[in-house]
Amino acid sequence: MKAIFESKFRFYQQILLAGATIFIALLASQSVAQAAPTTLAPGDLVIVTVASDTNFASGSPCASQNSFDFVPLVDIGSGTTIHFADKAWNGSTNDWRSGGEGKVTYVAPTDISAGTVIRYEDCFINTMPSVWTMDGIPSGSSGNFDPSTSGDNILVFQGDEANPDFIYGIGWARTASWVSSGTPTTNTSYIPPALSTAASTIVDLGARDNYQLQCSLFDPASSSFLANVANSGNWLGDNTTIFPVITETCPQVTVNQVAGQNDPTNVDSAIFEVVFSKPIDPTTFNASDITLSGTSGTVTTGPLQAGPMDDTTFQFTVTGMSAEDTVVASLGVAVVQDTGGNDNSPSTSVDNQVTYDPEAPVITFTTPLTPGATDKDTFTVTITDFLPDATTYVYVLTTSPCGVSTDFSAAEPLVSGASIDIVGDSDNGKYVCVRAEDQPGNISYSRSANPIQVVLSSNPSEEEPQSESEPEVIGQETLAETGIENYDVLLGVMLVFGSLLIYLITPKLSTAKVK
Repeated sequence: MKAIFESKFRFYQQILLAGATIFIALLASQSVAQAAPTTLAPGDLVIVTVASDTNFASGSPCASQNSFDFVPLVDIGSGTTIHFADKAWNGSTNDWRSGGEGKVTYVAPTDISAGTVIRYEDCFINTMPSVWTMDGIPSGSSGNFDPSTSGDNILVFQGDEANPDFIYGIGWARTASWVSSGTPTTNTSYIPPALSTAASTIVDLGARDNYQLQCSLFDPASSSFLANVANSGNWLGDNTTIFPVITETCPQVTVNQVAGQNDPTNVDSAIFEVVFSKPIDPTTFNASDITLSGTSGTVTTGPLQAGPMDDTTFQFTVTGMSAEDTVVASLGVAVVQDTGGNDNSPSTSVDNQVTYDPEAPVITFTTPLTPGATDKDTFTVTITDFLPDATTYVYVLTTSPCGVSTDFSAAEPLVSGASIDIVGDSDNGKYVCVRAEDQPGNISYSRSANPIQVVLSSNPSEEEPQSESEPEVIGQETLAETGIENYDVLLGVMLVFGSLLIYLITPKLSTAKVK
């Protein structure tokens, strides 16, 4: 009776544990939800394109309209709200200028990675109403967002417009967009608190209607990017042409090892592929434009066009690498031009490096066999290599030479630095043959200096007689033997489903705020 009780106790204990595990796993899965809305600090966002040539027209197509591109320099969570106002700040009253004008508001529809270019165009108010909205300042007033060709500013802020947290400011379309005295107009503004030209959070471009940062300088990951954007000399201006999204203006470029490239490799040849986002002028691209880092290697072939043969895709080969070397390939900024004369942006990569290792593993018998050892002999092998692959280390006992022709079909695994015992004298006369292969495929063989020569002691101990009793088998009971009935199983299943029901009616866990 006691045994049956204990069996049932263990059974229900396991059922409850399974239910708890499922419940915890389901709750944990909620923790991978989208990040919380992000609070931005001054300089966490920049504007890289502005246009004021066309008035806002509700319902009009997206061509030739007021527009701007902004780029967050930090990751922002889904639901992050950012306001862009073309209304001036009055430093005399420390408030918004009285009168019309307004703001557009962006609500991140999902998590946005740092460096992502986000464009606003007037028609997005109608085509993307869950992302972009327009309103006056104060909210509900008749003003709207409509940058003027006679000069205007965009002030970026979060929070309540009555107490805004300013993030960034840009002015253009007149000689001086920012003022420090008098009354601001619809074309000028004071610099709000927390922003300054010294901190590169205020930009003053000039008198053109439309501007864009030189796309060759578009490198949001660079530590100097904020300062580069704030330098008006790094912008292009035009009075009639509205610039496309900045990443569409200059050739963006990726450099990666070509598909099928062995990495690591023991062959002195690494092939890379360069892909431009738009056709380039092939005469502007040559081997000297490619930057190689590492201890050695030169471009010996290419760059040569590859499929689809439309001036976007090229390949080149690097050789002359030294032993145990990693070569990294990239393209710097403004080394290649497209057919319109636009310089390329600096290259990005997923995998732009190849490791070269022509050296085979070094096998050393650190504890050699000892001829005449009593009852057993012991050996230890140490294997060293630049790119080791310990899963390939094996040994066999053989009287044949040790090398490529050795039969390793019945080989035993070997761990570098671990001792291995050879017991008895049945293998006397054989040698230990070790085989090791590294990641690039270099293979080494090594044979022990001495053969196995084990001497059995004169009075070997007799083996203990085998017990004739049947061994106890644990865990093989049937349900009937354990006393667990069908209703026990049914109740166990109900407990598991009960844990799922509790999960479904439990409020979802809120995610942590992520900036």
